[in-house]
Amino acid sequence: MGKQFIRPEASFILSEMLSDVRHPNLTSSFEATTNLQKAVWKTGTSYGHRDAWSIGYTPNLAIGM
Repeated sequence: MGKQFIRPEASFILSEMLSDVRHPNLTSSFEATTNLQKAVWKTGTSYGHRDAWSIGYTPNLAIGM
């Protein structure tokens, strides 16, 4: 089994915060997806803008690049 890095309560709060973000350029058809499984993502750039990263996850899947 994998190692737990953060408590389940903290994970829940973080997921709620990240999934509540609304992108300003999304069309109104985005609202039709509210019944789909919740997906969460976060992007970032390293110091000096040398690289960029993105991590996304659902309860069943995770991806990072």
